[in-house]
Amino acid sequence: MKIALFQYPEYKIPTVGYGPKQNIIEMLAKGFDKLGHEVTTFATADSVLPGKIVKICETGINEGLNKDPEIQADVDRVYRSIAIGEIIKRSGDFDVIHNHAGFTLLPIVEVLKSPVFHTLHGTYTSEHYRKIFDIYAKAGRYIPISKAQMQALPELSYTDVVYHGINIDDFKFNDKPRDQLVFLGRIARVKGVHTAIEIAKKANKKLIIAGPVDVARPGGKKYFEEKVKPFVDGDQIQYIGEVDLEEKRKLLAESSALIFPIEWVEAFGLVMIESLACGTPVIAYNIGAPAEVIEKGKTGFVCESGDIDGMVESVSKIDSIKRKDCRQSAEERFSKEIMVDNYIKLFEKELADGR
Repeated sequence: MKIALFQYPEYKIPTVGYGPKQNIIEMLAKGFDKLGHEVTTFATADSVLPGKIVKICETGINEGLNKDPEIQADVDRVYRSIAIGEIIKRSGDFDVIHNHAGFTLLPIVEVLKSPVFHTLHGTYTSEHYRKIFDIYAKAGRYIPISKAQMQALPELSYTDVVYHGINIDDFKFNDKPRDQLVFLGRIARVKGVHTAIEIAKKANKKLIIAGPVDVARPGGKKYFEEKVKPFVDGDQIQYIGEVDLEEKRKLLAESSALIFPIEWVEAFGLVMIESLACGTPVIAYNIGAPAEVIEKGKTGFVCESGDIDGMVESVSKIDSIKRKDCRQSAEERFSKEIMVDNYIKLFEKELADGR
């Protein structure tokens, strides 16, 4: 098959720091190519991927492409528009267009000359998101990354679920972690960093917080300054900023548990399966996909939203989890090979059915 992987060039691929969506696209490009498919990825000129690259801009929109912060929003729109123009021009060259750019591609799906499959990397619950999804519910086929994502937008034309995968070999299994908890992700209210701090304090455990402050969204810096920074003491509660992939994997492997107290409907949560691959169990709120990823009592614990005491109790029971079971779950359910194979089977099935 000739497969186009469409996305906006926010970061180069492979990424150095934050970029979960780009990590998935990298694995798909490599996996599809390995299976003999012809892959074209819409990306930055400095991306390194197999197959062809449609070069939208020199480097990532969020990686220093623009030196004038006053026009950053416009710069983002400029290169998104260029990417859309390129997919329109080239759409007849592919058997499948696999969209990773979210809802912004929906209005042009009907003018594209090849079947479009959407992998949405979020759960869109706002009424404003619903407006566009209501209008374009049948614009291509939507590949859910969890059942929770389907429940949030039940009107879309869904295929079967395809869970995210990771390169298991990139994550070193560790059966002798340190007595510490870890929070890893954007420093944003919806990710529940403040709750992770409260859990660690009540459980009397050390907490390492790693991830970028979400300054791109209104209130992101204020949230960090008021709800996170005052509680960072450099001892029990440590914030080490954004980390690269190697440091992230080391943090996960060395921790006794990943704390995942989200406040939004999580579509998947890639960091959860990365944690499991290291043998590190996950303790999460039951909002969105965690209940699909975590096998309760076997690879972690899932508590109802707001149940701080339940999360603290789960921390106290973390030694009951066999870290080998966490690793095995990642290998058997969330490898990149399984993900790639499931996408190819899905494309073949849908194309055979004339969709």
